[in-house]
Amino acid sequence: TIDIVYVASANSSHADHCLGALRAGKHVLCEKPLTLTSTEADELFAEAESRNRLLVDGTYTACLPAMAALRANLKCLGEITHVEIHKKIRTSISHVNPIINSRELGGGLFDGAGSYS
Repeated sequence: TIDIVYVASANSSHADHCLGALRAGKHVLCEKPLTLTSTEADELFAEAESRNRLLVDGTYTACLPAMAALRANLKCLGEITHVEIHKKIRTSISHVNPIINSRELGGGLFDGAGSYS
């Protein structure tokens, strides 16, 4: 039997694919972004709760031991007034595949890359 479904389709399809899996009684691990709107997310979480199913997004970095250590030590730094994160993305590849920047498909690679920083 299949207990959990991993959703890694186009961003614009995540909500529909997750909803289908939840309605089929499956737990769901979905790549980020979970949905494109908060309304879609609310619907998915309500469906998961009503069926007692697990629904999580694939932002695994939040669960790494390094993040727990970072959270535990933030108070030692005092007041944080500025955070700057740099992420290198090769914009030269944006023309190769239209999915990379497609607004219709949820922004693709470039809109979601910040969560990996």
